[in-house]
Amino acid sequence: MSLLPTPEQEMLRDTVREVVAERSPLAAVRQVIAGPGDYDDQVWLLLSRELGLAGLAVPEPLGGSGGGAGELVAVFTELGAGLVPSPLLACTLAATALQVVPGESATVRALAAGELIASVALTEQPEAGADWIPPAPATTVSRRDGRARLSGRKTIVLNGTAAGVLLVLAHEDGRNVLCLIDGADPGVRAVALPPTDLSRSLAQVDFADVPARVLDADVPAVLGRIRDVANLVLAAEGCGALAACVAMVSDHAKARTAFGRPIGAFQAVKHRAADMYTSWELAHAALREAVRLADDETRFGLAAATARALVSPAYLRAAGDTIQLHGGIGYTWEHDAHLYYRHAMSSHALCGDPDFQLSLIATSAGI
Repeated sequence: MSLLPTPEQEMLRDTVREVVAERSPLAAVRQVIAGPGDYDDQVWLLLSRELGLAGLAVPEPLGGSGGGAGELVAVFTELGAGLVPSPLLACTLAATALQVVPGESATVRALAAGELIASVALTEQPEAGADWIPPAPATTVSRRDGRARLSGRKTIVLNGTAAGVLLVLAHEDGRNVLCLIDGADPGVRAVALPPTDLSRSLAQVDFADVPARVLDADVPAVLGRIRDVANLVLAAEGCGALAACVAMVSDHAKARTAFGRPIGAFQAVKHRAADMYTSWELAHAALREAVRLADDETRFGLAAATARALVSPAYLRAAGDTIQLHGGIGYTWEHDAHLYYRHAMSSHALCGDPDFQLSLIATSAGI
């Protein structure tokens, strides 16, 4: 795959950027945050059905558009820059997993058409540093009258309160299994977690002896796909949001004056702004390298983990600098800087923090 975006990927990026500017500017994001829902239903219909983004990562024979890593990065970069609330990340991870599982074409087609919201439920320990994909999950499958039943608890489930289907990692008879659960089953109880990131919906989901369909899946391979795609799209989100922080600081430094000069003329400001831009360049280069290696199964996982390990800390620092470089106004609710800082904190830990990524990189390097 090419290191640089193709003309088609640039066109897709520009289309999503226009939609974000027109239908989901930050003022509209604030309205979603203040409202009862996790996202704007009309914006989701536009993204998922009219633009076909719900099926972006789904092959054409399964009803998707057959996009690859370059298309995913083009889309999630713009959604990250605009902090657009949507279940697209949850649906993308679920579709990535289910499309390689025999017998799940109907579910994948529904996801690709935007008719279904699905999420993956893997994590059980919310503590910092805990493995987001537990090697021995406490959630268990038992058999009664030949039928599988699931019991346990999962946390940090993306869009867990809206998911019609949940892909759950569980333990059965000494082995890990993946199960599909009906999110509307009475034994499923999803509770929204108190948000740090106001633009992202997370939930704790409890399963009380719920009917489960145990999938005929290569569990390590499917989990590896979820991990690698999560790293890629979260790195893309972070790169887009980091670029938005750089633009916000640049505009403010040119417009705000002190002692008769734009504050960007002072070293204390322009050096930090330059550091922000440099960190974006390095992170963006790592992201493009991950895109280039997306078709290389032996190297893509390492490249995606490297991109996350570079993007997440850079974005978190830049979001903090954005607040500080705006002075007093940057600390207020009315300014948008805190929305990016909250998003950066959430993204920093979601689906494996930088320590998790560095551990993957070290293992790949034989350290």
